[in-house]
Amino acid sequence: GANAAACLASLKKITVQGVPYIAEGGTDPKGSSLLCNLQGSCGSPMPKPPGVTPTALDLCTVEAWLRCGAPN
Repeated sequence: GANAAACLASLKKITVQGVPYIAEGGTDPKGSSLLCNLQGSCGSPMPKPPGVTPTALDLCTVEAWLRCGAPN
């Protein structure tokens, strides 16, 4: 949807194989399944077509955000 805060809140409620999709407050990107999902290293890569594959810069940005505790 168009509401970024609501989208983030819903993603923080998801777990993948017992690992939070976004571990709020964590500083280890491996504590969230989001990054490995985007990289495709823990299953099928996301986003699915017709989505655009994240660039190396996109992945670095997500990793940095997760290392900062995934702040709003």
